[in-house]
Amino acid sequence: MMKTWSADDVIQFLTEESDIYQLTPENIAVFGRQELAGMDLLTLTQQELEERGVPFGPARRIMRWVEALKTAKSLPGEYGKRRATRNH
Repeated sequence: MMKTWSADDVIQFLTEESDIYQLTPENIAVFGRQELAGMDLLTLTQQELEERGVPFGPARRIMRWVEALKTAKSLPGEYGKRRATRNH
């Protein structure tokens, strides 16, 4: 599921979940500058995020989110419902 996300989908999800993951607009902007799509997240490392300017704490939280999504059967909350609707 996540591997089909566009770079815009990744940014939209991170923006919508920024309060939960305590991400700043600057943290999320890294994904936009690097044009990271869902398939890129599957092999992304915390070190790569930090090398691109995401501080340790947010990088760690993002990587926990990525690991959880790799094994999830569906997307959490409203985003999953909207994403599923868009793809059908």
